[in-house]
Amino acid sequence: MAGATIVKVLAKRIRKGIAGDCHGCPVAKAILETLSERHCEPQLVDIEWVTYVVVWGRYLPAPAAVREFMWAFDSLPRTKAGRAKLPKKLAGDLAPFSFTLPPFESGDWLDSCSRCGRVFEESELNGDGACHDCLHSDED
Repeated sequence: MAGATIVKVLAKRIRKGIAGDCHGCPVAKAILETLSERHCEPQLVDIEWVTYVVVWGRYLPAPAAVREFMWAFDSLPRTKAGRAKLPKKLAGDLAPFSFTLPPFESGDWLDSCSRCGRVFEESELNGDGACHDCLHSDED
């Protein structure tokens, strides 16, 4: 895919990640390192049972490898500092991996409603970034 970005979640990033921290997790840190732009504010969030990769305030349904890694990583016991107690050998869902971020102009990225925070395609939000349901509730 032209303009796509490959993000590599390396062992060193996994070992330094903070479990349960949407900004400090290995995936968010790998995105930040790959894009090398401080203000892209990468994070992983769950909204209505869907995990999203968030970059520059836009939402991408997380690829399966990201979802499986985060579930395994966040399920590990933690140190007092919040670091996951990782096995010596990173294998299975905890092994280093890579995934692709599509270009930000692609239709794969979604936006959130400025009022309720649910995720929508850009065309489903009005000029102020509000969804139909929130606009309709204003009329009541």
